[in-house]
Amino acid sequence: MVNTLNSENLINKIFTHSILKQLIVGLFCIVFTQCNGQSNLDTTNNYSKTIKEQASVMAKALLSKDFNTYKKFISPKISAIFGGEEKMIEQTKNGINQLENQGTKFLNVTFGEPSNVIVVDNELQCTIPQKSEVKISTGKLITTSTLVVVSDDNGKNWFFIDTFGKDIQFMRTNFPTLNLSDKLVIPEKPQPIVIKE
Repeated sequence: MVNTLNSENLINKIFTHSILKQLIVGLFCIVFTQCNGQSNLDTTNNYSKTIKEQASVMAKALLSKDFNTYKKFISPKISAIFGGEEKMIEQTKNGINQLENQGTKFLNVTFGEPSNVIVVDNELQCTIPQKSEVKISTGKLITTSTLVVVSDDNGKNWFFIDTFGKDIQFMRTNFPTLNLSDKLVIPEKPQPIVIKE
């Protein structure tokens, strides 16, 4: 006659064996990590679409000088650094006018893929590459830069922050009120491409 073990006894025997315990815990960790990684990827992909859509709206607003729309994408923390929203918009207008008086004008702005989204306190943060095509007196200038992108409402609305071609340590040191993560990666700004016409 063959002895049989009920399910409870079998489970107890398996889990009393330390090696099997470690294997099972290890397998669980691998599966959990893979599932969690896929979840993070899915979340980032969902954010990516919204970020790119809102970045395009912001760029079009700036190119057309629609400052009422443009200011919706500027973080209140940035506005505060400039002395408030009105002063920030005024300085932006003056800067654009000065460039145009010198024969310089933004022609087009496009965006690449956002980086992985990082959670900092109650804020979402990532970066996005930006390519700008600028008219100059001798032809065109194509520049590539990186914007920091943040959301304080779980990804519904995003603010865009120019990094001035500086790295994350510069941004964290000089703009501490932004509370930017040191895990954000801002690539070194490449030299602009000049197309003579």
